[in-house]
Amino acid sequence: MNWADLSGMYLSRVGHTATLLPDGRRVVIAGGVAGGSPVQLATIEAYDVTTGAVFAYGHLNHARSNHTATPVYQDSILIAGGSSASVPFRSDCEIYSTTTYVGQPTARMHCTRMMHTATRLQHGGVLVVGGFGTGTHTPELFVEATSSWTVLSDTTVERYGHTATLLADGRVLVVGGVNSNNVLGRGDCEIYDPSSQTWTATASLIQARAHHTATLLPDGRVVVAGGTNGPNVPLSAAEIYDPVQQAWAALPPMNYTRVGHTADFLNGHVFVVGGGETGGAGEYYDQSSNIWRYRGILTPARGYHTSTVLFTPPNPWLYPLSTLAYATAR
Repeated sequence: MNWADLSGMYLSRVGHTATLLPDGRRVVIAGGVAGGSPVQLATIEAYDVTTGAVFAYGHLNHARSNHTATPVYQDSILIAGGSSASVPFRSDCEIYSTTTYVGQPTARMHCTRMMHTATRLQHGGVLVVGGFGTGTHTPELFVEATSSWTVLSDTTVERYGHTATLLADGRVLVVGGVNSNNVLGRGDCEIYDPSSQTWTATASLIQARAHHTATLLPDGRVVVAGGTNGPNVPLSAAEIYDPVQQAWAALPPMNYTRVGHTADFLNGHVFVVGGGETGGAGEYYDQSSNIWRYRGILTPARGYHTSTVLFTPPNPWLYPLSTLAYATAR
């Protein structure tokens, strides 16, 4: 694993999204805040996996940051919620077409939210959970057949800055986060079952945390790493969830404390990069030796960036190629 420079973006961004298209050919980078300013962006850029070029790729209907972007239909991306200067907590959504390069309004969510999660379910639909706004307790489901939102039963607790991971059996594991009183570092975890549309509490984290990462392994377990459990308290602690045993087990701590980092499953390992005071250092969890191993420096150092595993369809587990990292906060 080595880092190589790529073509730069037209604009530096933070609070943006990076979405790999289903055909694996392009990564769509949308919205965010322009680096060094408070201005939200409506512009979109794309990275071409084949040529390595970055090019302008149209625009959103509304500028926004801290939103979510999820592939829907055959050639579109659902852009949901977020924040902008005129509307701090948004409920409006749009469908960005990768063929016309324009975002078109679609049904609004029932709640306003930013820093929420959006998870594409195995049998269709997008589950949106939490977020800072009016939706910290109220999840919703985007139904593609009707382009509408359905309110689901409340989560067991309020949260934002959490993670939501699609498990191998189609359920969704929601971990940690911040509560509505801005208390950092929830330990509560819960699971959404789409077949019954119900929430069930599961084992709590060993280390409460928010703004962490959660990475699904091919064997169905989930590695949670880093984050924070208080103001200016980044964590190196890591742990792993077994959905069969419904239990967490501690892992060795990372070599660095990290918040605002990214984590991806790459070449058989959980690869973590950036965030915190790491100087851009990357590391990966070696399951065979149960240790975190240092793996190079990302230059320049960055945090609150995005990273995307590039792969040859249809199986990302079998064909991971590399990780593309774009960032702004340095």
